[in-house]
Amino acid sequence: MLTFGLLGILLFAPLGIVAWILGSKDLNAMGSGNMDPSGEGMTTAGKVLGIIATVLMVVGLLVAMVVISIIAANFRAF
Repeated sequence: MLTFGLLGILLFAPLGIVAWILGSKDLNAMGSGNMDPSGEGMTTAGKVLGIIATVLMVVGLLVAMVVISIIAANFRAF
């Protein structure tokens, strides 16, 4: 999950969603005893990075939509 979280922040933001989902599933499995809890810290870090990447992606998309709307509203044809 840490790999997906890092890739989500550094390269491709939608991977942050994958890190968030897989991290949540793995942490639930660790909590219920179905998975070895030795990697809990790395899984938590990957999940947090996934959340951060997802939030940054959403904020970036909102800013891009606002900028495009402002440019389109002020555009004057020849």
